[in-house]
Amino acid sequence: TLSLTGANSSVSLLKLYVDVESLTENEVDGVVTFSDVLFGTYYLKETSAPVGYTADATIYAVVVSDSGVTFNGESTLTVNNPKAKTGITVIKVDNTDTSKTLGDVVFELTWCATETGSYTLYKADDESARYTTAASGDDKGTFTLSLPEGYYKLEEKTPPDGYIKATSNVAFSISSDGTVTVPTQEFAGLVDGKIQIKNMPGTALPNTGGSGTLPYTLGGLMLVI
Repeated sequence: TLSLTGANSSVSLLKLYVDVESLTENEVDGVVTFSDVLFGTYYLKETSAPVGYTADATIYAVVVSDSGVTFNGESTLTVNNPKAKTGITVIKVDNTDTSKTLGDVVFELTWCATETGSYTLYKADDESARYTTAASGDDKGTFTLSLPEGYYKLEEKTPPDGYIKATSNVAFSISSDGTVTVPTQEFAGLVDGKIQIKNMPGTALPNTGGSGTLPYTLGGLMLVI
């Protein structure tokens, strides 16, 4: 009996074989059972993973004898299927000229397993939830993500010089088959397979209730007087 974790084995395919002879397997609720296996040395390999998961590439030696069964010398074997990840490129462009890419823009990424759940920081292998668009070169204005199935939001933390900081998060999702979906948003969309995010040129206006240009106006009036 072989236990599969992290996946629904009803759509997983494993084969136990001697040379090129394959045997039939039964799959029920994450457990695979091979029946009527003769004494000998066999090899076990996962040939197809469930949708949304990555197959285990390891080939396991299975020894069946009168004293029992061992898997690579161990009495039990658990095959773990990690979540498959989808690569997606984010590109930052000028709203008035989308051929102009914008570097040094910092984003923070949050995610949720379900559409209506609470979003938390998504930290990649380097334990950082922030990503910065390339400052120069052919990749200027872009960065690439590798993400599992889920719902995501990108928040702009540092805008490009000479541009207004985006006030809305960019939402997108990745399905179990790797399809990337970007809901209709004013300054973001899926263009040529990339998540394109636009920035308006300009500078932020003073906060409501702030002094704004009043001190300078009064100063000018005093000079005139």
